Amino acid sequence: MGCPIGFRFHPIDEELVGYFLQQRARMGNQFHSNEVSDYSEFYGQEEPWVVWDKNGGSSVDDGEPLFFFTKRKKLNPNGKRFDRKVGSGTWSGQFSREVVV
Repeated sequence: MGCPIGFRFHPIDEELVGYFLQQRARMGNQFHSNEVSDYSEFYGQEEPWVVWDKNGGSSVDDGEPLFFFTKRKKLNPNGKRFDRKVGSGTWSGQFSREVVV
């Protein structure tokens, strides 16, 4: 069942970490949410706009974010850096690292 008409999901950082991420860590793949989608192949061959459209991006208001659970992929199995390529583009961080909780 989806969210009711007019529902807007605008969590604060503490809610994302304190509820959604904590529940996901505790329950693993058994935790499901209408607001946060699973997307296992986020860093794959699909173009960013295809990922966006396949996950409801065309139905959200301008500037409204989509939220995903995904696994990061390392550039090198022994390295510390992560791959951010998506199709022919890349995802880039909008903000520097910050402490949330």
